[in-house]
Amino acid sequence: MSGHAVDRARHLLAAGRNEEALEELARALADDPGDASAHALRGLALIDLGRLDHALEAADRAVGADPESTLGFEVRAWVLLRMERPKPALV
Repeated sequence: MSGHAVDRARHLLAAGRNEEALEELARALADDPGDASAHALRGLALIDLGRLDHALEAADRAVGADPESTLGFEVRAWVLLRMERPKPALV
């Protein structure tokens, strides 16, 4: 089920419906708390909502859940750049 919720969240994010995407991602993470894609997408939604501290936390969880995936690192870099902390974003 979490895969379907993540897919729906992707579509909602693309449509700019971030709050609804967060609801879908909450369902996905309730089913699978270690879903790196869901954490990363949650980070993207939170960036768009200006909730940068929470976005950074979501990105860090994505990286922790799957350190082989680049998406979590990319989201983390985007958050840090938005927070105007570019040096950690480049590491």
